[in-house]
Amino acid sequence: MATIDLITYDQKMVTPKDDALIHQFGISNGVLYGCEVTLANSNTLHITGGQGVIYGRQWEIAEGDITVTLPASGSLKGRLYVKIDLSNTTNPIELLVQTAVTLPDLTDDDQINVDNSVSELELCTFDVSSLTISNLVRTVEQVADGDHQDVVDLQADVSEIKSNLIKLDKFTVSCPHTTVSSNYYYGRTSIATQLAEYTNIIAVIPIFVARAPGVDAVHALNYSNYTLTDGYFTGGQLEVSSNRTGTSTVMVYVLHL
Repeated sequence: MATIDLITYDQKMVTPKDDALIHQFGISNGVLYGCEVTLANSNTLHITGGQGVIYGRQWEIAEGDITVTLPASGSLKGRLYVKIDLSNTTNPIELLVQTAVTLPDLTDDDQINVDNSVSELELCTFDVSSLTISNLVRTVEQVADGDHQDVVDLQADVSEIKSNLIKLDKFTVSCPHTTVSSNYYYGRTSIATQLAEYTNIIAVIPIFVARAPGVDAVHALNYSNYTLTDGYFTGGQLEVSSNRTGTSTVMVYVLHL
């Protein structure tokens, strides 16, 4: 008959396995702090003290030196890594050095807490020759807790959304209409300089906001002589015609990305 038990409850024993199962879904694999690897001499690595996590299993390294066996000749690739083997009750975790012509893939088992199996985490890689260690590169990542990572992801999403939102800006410009033609007065005013402040302009909307003294009406107000490239406007001018000579004020709304 199937049964069920409540693990997190008064006077219950919560085991490291129980903790690890929860933690692995909120904390990524990596280093919590420290664990910086440097070259101590030609065949020795030095690592600072620190802690890390592999699928919810927290571990700690004490500062010290690690000897790397150099090949008699030629060159090899090398790595320093952490190995957890939950089936090994005597020595469940080790800090190991591996060298080979081609480094094999490490074991990455996300069911380690269920299967009591093995999982490994690389801290750094390097090259080894018969003379020395070289090209030391840190490969382990800093742990980012789940909540922090959610915030980081959300901020990135918001930034992307903002970058794709249509923005609305505006400016005013004085538009003289002093050239007479067929009893009307017209004028053309360039707004290329003002529009150069914006990128990816998708619409330019001029609106008359103040008539020149004595002007009864503005018969025409247009945006013209622009360049349209890939659907975006650049340059151009405003054309105003009126029944009186003078200078009117135009508000220009700019829709852009």
